[in-house]
Amino acid sequence: MVIDPLSPKDIKVIDDARKKFVSGGDTVEDRAFRRYQTFPETFIREVIGINESNGFTITEQQLELIESVGRLSFCKKIKWDFEKANNLNMLPRPIRRYSQYLGITIRAGRGVGKSCSSSWLNFWFLCTHTNSKIPCVGPTEKSLKTILWAEMNMWFRKVNEENDLIFQEPFRSKIDIRASEVRMNDDPQWGAFQRVSPRNADEGILKAVLGGQHADNMMILIDEANSLHDAVFEPLESTMTSRCNFVIALFNPTRHNGWAYDSHYDIEKSKHFLKLHWSGEDSDIVSSDYIQSLAKKYGGRDNNNFRVSVLGVPPSSEDQSLISYTWVENAIHREAMPNMMNERDVVFGVDVARSGGDNTVVCVRKGYDVREFITVNKIDSIDVAIEILKLAKKYEPEYICIDSLGVGAGVYDALRRSFPKVYAVEFSRSSKKPQFRVLRDELWYSLRNLFEKQPVTIPNLEPLRVQLSTVRFEDQMGTIKIEAKKDIKKRLGGESPDYADALAISMYIDDLDRNIVDESDIEDPYDKLFREGFDKQMSDRASWMSS
Repeated sequence: MVIDPLSPKDIKVIDDARKKFVSGGDTVEDRAFRRYQTFPETFIREVIGINESNGFTITEQQLELIESVGRLSFCKKIKWDFEKANNLNMLPRPIRRYSQYLGITIRAGRGVGKSCSSSWLNFWFLCTHTNSKIPCVGPTEKSLKTILWAEMNMWFRKVNEENDLIFQEPFRSKIDIRASEVRMNDDPQWGAFQRVSPRNADEGILKAVLGGQHADNMMILIDEANSLHDAVFEPLESTMTSRCNFVIALFNPTRHNGWAYDSHYDIEKSKHFLKLHWSGEDSDIVSSDYIQSLAKKYGGRDNNNFRVSVLGVPPSSEDQSLISYTWVENAIHREAMPNMMNERDVVFGVDVARSGGDNTVVCVRKGYDVREFITVNKIDSIDVAIEILKLAKKYEPEYICIDSLGVGAGVYDALRRSFPKVYAVEFSRSSKKPQFRVLRDELWYSLRNLFEKQPVTIPNLEPLRVQLSTVRFEDQMGTIKIEAKKDIKKRLGGESPDYADALAISMYIDDLDRNIVDESDIEDPYDKLFREGFDKQMSDRASWMSS
């Protein structure tokens, strides 16, 4: 849905001008090229091969973006030419108005075809605009390569049922897709290239992501715009100063601040952009059954995970979760503060798998900086312990806090014979604090305090985001009770909240909210024969040290 669409009359004025431009070509070939340049939907259908005869279709949402890009690029070029000829007053008002947009921003749910549309538009712009540049900006090199570059590679190599390549000549042979760039005619100055905006970089580096980028024909494509620091966008207007320069920014509206959010909701800043909204409920490629399953998984349509991931709308401020969606998103987008963590020790929080369908998850945390989550795909207790010890050699934690209930008991018992500071975390043990019944309630509530009051940073992991922002709690006459794990797992469609549990377990030995527990305070639940059995198994597998 175009949020502030042109009137049908204005659209007709622009489209009539586009058709007139196409018909003004001197030759058949010239008119064909003008048609591809001016109507990207035609290029995508006829050259890239996205048509019904090949078994592919363009969704209505994708088409509104593609048509908007075609009108915007045309209006910018015509306005530039008229202005240079001192004839700007002769240009129809709708064309002048449309040309003033800096670009198009799309807030959308997930799985609606954003990356697919971006890859098609990249090919169109490179093939139809001479010496063009496309800076493709994203939060990480991995996200650009595994999503956008993978999408371009897929469509470039796609075949139909007859096993014929659908991408047509003469354009196909001019394209060279490389690891981090796409070149046209083997020209290093004509192509698309990756520009990474690292989360923890200083402002000078962030501004350089787009600073100094200039070309007569330049389309700036920004993926996951909501994940980027505002400093990245500061050089935007001074960068787009030539004939056909515009930006396309796609984002999932995960927070209530930042450049991407402002492009839709800030009264002044939003005036500079054509705004599109793609809800999963309106998508041709997202099934109603899938949407219903997500509504059930997230606990209803009002849940913030559903609002953001499906509806493509920002999270509600009325959040009843233990840890609000906004706090989690702030932790994802916040930069780590070295002065707040340099003097702190690395801590492991280990949530041991309960069954063959789960994984053991290790949380690596240093102070307020939650650095990484590693999954261990082992079932046997000794094998799990060996993998954790290997990770300990790499990350050098001072403490390992481990879920010691059930199968975790064996892993704990094995670890404490090879690592000096291992602590058993029994979630069901009574809490020493009067406002909590059991230790699990205390540790999860300490996470709430951490996210609400401290500058915590966490990785951008979808399971972690969902798990942290889904858990509910009750205040029962002054006693805090956290939602049972079986109920969380049921609402998450059978998915265990293992990432969030691993983080909560790491809080056991943390001096942010509680005193470090002395090892002598932990009762040894294992009898002598049980321990001796594990000692023998560890001795039999001692070769792990050299692996």
